[in-house]
Amino acid sequence: LQEETGITFLFVTHDQDEALAMSDRIAVMSQGLVQQVGTARDIYEVPVNRFVAEFIGETNLIDVEVTRVSDGMADLVLPSGQRLRCSSAATATGRHALSIRPERVTVTTDGQLTATVERVVYMGSDLRLLTRLEGGREFTVRIQNAARTAVPEPGARIGLKLEEGAARL
Repeated sequence: LQEETGITFLFVTHDQDEALAMSDRIAVMSQGLVQQVGTARDIYEVPVNRFVAEFIGETNLIDVEVTRVSDGMADLVLPSGQRLRCSSAATATGRHALSIRPERVTVTTDGQLTATVERVVYMGSDLRLLTRLEGGREFTVRIQNAARTAVPEPGARIGLKLEEGAARL
């Protein structure tokens, strides 16, 4: 109807999938305050805070220590002691939350992170791997359900490779 009439519609919903699919622009609100306004891609890929990252889509959130920030890059230390480097809008060192979407991770024999598979959940078009990182943090990985996909068994130790630009402070 909106496409036929060409007029502006304001659509209010709590269904994130519906908002992402139907909207040119989305305003995410919490407690009556606008948290972020942008396109579906902007909101999903570049959430401005922890609330938006958790509210729109599925994400893994890890509390990290930022030890250095320079030229838009941050050096991080995870609770396990593992170190990562990622692009960052943060300008200060200290404690921050790192958001990594489950579909932006590849299972490898080695990787930036190491995890143990606890459970594999068949979702039809994809598989959800429920894993635990070194240090004990739960971490979800989504992989495409394809004939060529090697599915690790529960108990397997796996490497997790983050897609370039996948980690967001």
